[in-house]
Amino acid sequence: MNIVIIEDERLLADELERNIRKLVGASVCISQIHSVSDGIAYFKTATLPDLILSDIQLGDGKCFDILATLKAAVPVIFCTAYDEQAFNPFPGSQVDYILKPFTCQMLLRVLTKYM
Repeated sequence: MNIVIIEDERLLADELERNIRKLVGASVCISQIHSVSDGIAYFKTATLPDLILSDIQLGDGKCFDILATLKAAVPVIFCTAYDEQAFNPFPGSQVDYILKPFTCQMLLRVLTKYM
C-alpha cells in the first residue's frame, strides 16, 4: 500500500506515519508532504498513492489546491482540528475524517473504513 500524508506540522506527520505503520504494517510505503507548493511539485512526477491522509489548512494554503492537480481520484482521509470543516462537503473522494488530536482508535476506524 502506498500512502501520502499531507501535513504541515512535521511532528504530527511523523506521529501519523508511526501509527499507520503500527496498524497497517511496516511494509507500507509512506511519503510526507508539508506544504501546498511541495505537494503540487510532488504529484507532477509521483505515482498516485492508494490513499491520502491530509490536513486541510496548510501553512501556504489549503490541501484542495493539491488535490485539484491530481490526474485521477484518490481516496482521502482528512485530518483537521476544526470540526466545522469536517461537516462541510468536500470535493473528490473523501473516505472520512479524523479530528486532531487523533487517537490510534480513531485512525484504526478510518483505515478500516478505507480498506
